[in-house]
Formats: sequence, C-alpha cells, structure tokens
Amino acid sequence: MVTKYEVVAGDTLSKLAQRFYGDATLFPVIAVPNGITDPDEITVGQELLIPYITERHTVAPDETLSGLAQHFYGDGTLFPVLAAANHIADPNVIQVGRSLLIPELGDVGRHTVVAGETLWELARRWYGEAQLYPVISFPNHITDPGHVEVGRVLIRPGLNYRHTVVPGDTLRVLAEDPLRERGDVRDDCGCQSHRRSGQDHRRAGAVLPEPHQLLTREAGRPVRVTGRQGSGSERRCGSTRS
Repeated sequence: MVTKYEVVAGDTLSKLAQRFYGDATLFPVIAVPNGITDPDEITVGQELLIPYITERHTVAPDETLSGLAQHFYGDGTLFPVLAAANHIADPNVIQVGRSLLIPELGDVGRHTVVAGETLWELARRWYGEAQLYPVISFPNHITDPGHVEVGRVLIRPGLNYRHTVVPGDTLRVLAEDPLRERGDVRDDCGCQSHRRSGQDHRRAGAVLPEPHQLLTREAGRPVRVTGRQGSGSERRCGSTRS
C-alpha cells in the first residue's frame, strides 16, 4: 500500500523518513519514486507517494521483546512476531543498538484461506521465508500452524518480502522483477523466482532510479525490497517500513 502525503511547512525528506519508517537515512525511498533529484528541495503542498516499508526500531538499554510488543501492539504476548521477523533465536536476549523490524499489524490486508494453504506456504509467499510463519500465526491466534481452516480470514501483517542474493542478481533486475507479469509468477502479488543476468551491478546501499527500491545488497544475504503496490489486500508483497 502506498500512502499519499501533502508536504507542510518544515517538512524535509529526512524528517518524513523518520516519521514513516523510524529511520531518517531512508529518505531515498521517498525521493526516488517521486522523481526528486534534490532531497533538500520539496515544496509546501506537494503531494508525495510514501512507499510501504516495515518500520524499524533501535533497541535501547533494558528493552525486551515483550516490552516492545506491548509498546507497538498493545500486547506483550506477541513478542514471537518480533522474534521471527528479526531471526532472534532467544527472545530473552536482544542486543542494545540492534535495529529491529517491526511488522505492521494494524492497518493491514486480509487473506481468505483456500484449500491446500498452510502458514508456512503463506509466509514463504508473502515474505520470502517459510520460517516467518509466527508473524502470521500469533496475530491470528493460531496455535497449530499446520492446520488452518479453509475459508478463514487471516490478518496479513505488513513485512517486507525478503530475497537472498544469488549469482547473477543485480539491483536493477531485483528492483524490476517483483511486480512483473511473467509465466513464472509464484504468488498472488506477482512475485516470482525468475533470475536473469543483467547490467548495473551496484554497491551495497545504492538507490536505483526505479519505482521499486532495493535498499541493501550483499551476496548470500537477505535483502529488503520495497515497491509500489496496487489497491487491495493481495498486492502487499513489497515491504518494507524496514
């Protein structure tokens, strides 16, 4: 989901990135899809597209996952959502200064379960990793992730789709591929596993002049993909407030 925002006096892209994503350094995510070449120049009244990316939080001393779950969700028992999204094996141990992804559970889409679907499959389809199924199970109060009733309507938490870089990947290819209509589409968002070699190998952190942004790249490492999404709950594969 892409939010529209009208610039007011005192706004800067860095301030907007801090407001929407919890990280001022993510201002290019706003600048690029809006065609802004100088991030210091935005006009009062200008309408901006704010791409969805998973919010981030920097761990402070004495913070816990249950405390953060209580703060962000109003329910401390949802700490496994944070643990799964951030690959934290021991939820009792989090490092001060670590940047955590905070999946969105409030203004999210819905999905109606069809025959043959499992939480593992949905997690792989929506987020790129089957082991992220607790991000779905806990907000939906599902105690047995191996059994989901057909026809049940699930909350679909907002979390970035993740991709592990393989040989031949480029930022341009990865930025363009997720929403393309192709024969190898693997989910209801249009995301697929198609790979092809290409141009424009970029350094880690480079921002490309495409509407779908890849924020980090390192061989063998999960990367966060953000992108414009169409209307409706089934077009939520690109994420990050991350």
